[in-house]
Amino acid sequence: MPSEIILGDAHTHLDQYPRAEMSEILDRARESEVVFAGMCWYYLTIHPRLY
Repeated sequence: MPSEIILGDAHTHLDQYPRAEMSEILDRARESEVVFAGMCWYYLTIHPRLY
């Protein structure tokens, strides 16, 4: 069974960040090997295997 960590965050206040910073935030999450990130305002999914 693969070892994976699921990170779910339902209260990030991502709407308070400038839109231009969103790609950097997602890049840092992907570089940290985040497999899943669910965010209440943007409903984004990060899956490094798809990149």
